[in-house]
Amino acid sequence: MDQPSTQYDLSPAPYGRACMNCSQAKCKCILSKDGGQCQRCQRLNKECRPSAFQRRQNLRKSTATKSGRLEKKLDDVVALLRARAAHASGSGAAADEYADLIEEQLNATTPARPRPRTRTPRNVARRRSEVESQYASNARARLQSTEPIEQTSSGGLGSAAPSPEDAALELPPWQAEECLTAFLTQKLPYLPFIHFPSGTTARRLQRERPFTWLCVMAVAAKSAKQRSALCDRVKEIVARKAVLDYGGRDLDLLLGILIFIAWSGQQVFRKLNLIMFSQLAIAVVCDLSLDKPSSLENSLLLCLHSSVDDDPPPLPVRSKEERRAVLGCYLLTSSIALFFKKASSLRWTPYLEECLETLTQHPDTPNDEVLIHQVRYQHVNDQLSQNQPETPNFQTPISLPTYQHALTSYLQSAQTKFPPH
Repeated sequence: MDQPSTQYDLSPAPYGRACMNCSQAKCKCILSKDGGQCQRCQRLNKECRPSAFQRRQNLRKSTATKSGRLEKKLDDVVALLRARAAHASGSGAAADEYADLIEEQLNATTPARPRPRTRTPRNVARRRSEVESQYASNARARLQSTEPIEQTSSGGLGSAAPSPEDAALELPPWQAEECLTAFLTQKLPYLPFIHFPSGTTARRLQRERPFTWLCVMAVAAKSAKQRSALCDRVKEIVARKAVLDYGGRDLDLLLGILIFIAWSGQQVFRKLNLIMFSQLAIAVVCDLSLDKPSSLENSLLLCLHSSVDDDPPPLPVRSKEERRAVLGCYLLTSSIALFFKKASSLRWTPYLEECLETLTQHPDTPNDEVLIHQVRYQHVNDQLSQNQPETPNFQTPISLPTYQHALTSYLQSAQTKFPPH
């Protein structure tokens, strides 16, 4: 008689239920419904032995191990903040005070007994944020109490009590140093109308030239949102000083405006802003009389009531910083005027030639030579543009050989004035 046919399951055995032969061969194990041999073992006439399986368990690390790692991380945070406090304050006592504050904050925020189902990494991040914010606020308060005169805001222009808007725009010291380094290495070498002495830090620049510092931060900040906010602040200060605060027009304002014109990305598609700021720069130059040699006019006005026997006051001497600023103003305003064909540039005078000669004979940095070349070639472009017809009804066309001869003569005249190499 024929043996009754064995009935099998329609689907393979689930995970861990396959026999040893099918498991080793990595084949599907289709078990019989009556508990006998599987389909493969019966076909191959093998002994069907169930596998002694044990489901793999995810071993969780003990809470003590996690707590130890978290305590080590918190100790590292304490050590790091202690080192920062010691570096910022320069005093061991102040560093101990900051360390005590950090440890108290950690003890206050650390729970005495671990709670079940708490997400420890999130708690550590929250406690770290609280400690750092507490440290930053106390460090800022200490700096303001010890240096009330030197502490300035990014937009307060040296004011002792910065407004909330200025405080919101204030950059951390490390970020300000990064912006200054990026400006000195990536932007200034290509248009060096300003010179920063060796060893100039962002803090020193903020103290001595607050508006220049603000403009440097505005054009060198990495965040687009931060650049936009700082540029808006620059425009507010320029508007106030140009219209309301007459006494605020100084060399710091001029240098800041030139930096803003040269490297502000917001001015690319706004020609009205470029024209307006270029005319403001010319107005500041004329207001400070930087486009002409020093004279005794202002000094004599102050000496109307002095006695006849008094010696005349000495003639003020223009600094190289002022000479670079007026040359940079001519370079930028002339380029803008030639490009837009609307505004007028700073007028070229013999005094500007004198400034070039002074920087040629007594340069302070190799960038002075770059500025000299740029100004002389721009002066050639300016001279050529003045010989071009300004209206389409110009009745006396100038031939091409005439232009070539003029260009050659201008270039030769400029090259003879370049410093020898």
